Amino acid sequence: MEVPYDEIYISTMREMDVCRDRIRKCEQVIAEMERARGITTEEFLRLHAAGGMTGDTDYVRWYECSEGLRNWKERLQGFEEILKKRE
Repeated sequence: MEVPYDEIYISTMREMDVCRDRIRKCEQVIAEMERARGITTEEFLRLHAAGGMTGDTDYVRWYECSEGLRNWKERLQGFEEILKKRE
C-alpha cells in the first residue's frame, strides 16, 4: 500500500519540529555554559580535546549539547532535503 504524500509530509514536518526543539534546547544550554564559564564553545572543545576541562558534570553536559547540536542540525537538514526532492 502506497503512503499518501500528505502522510509523508506531515510525518517529516513533525520530525523537523522535534529537531528544531532540540536545537533550541541545545543552544540554550550552550549559551548558559558560555556565559557561566566565560569562554566560547569552540575554546571549550579545544581545551576538552587537549585533555582539559573534563570530569565536571557541567562539562559533560556542555560537550554532549555541542555534539547534539551538530547532529540535530544535520538531521534537520536531511529532512529539509527530503521535502525539497518531493516538490
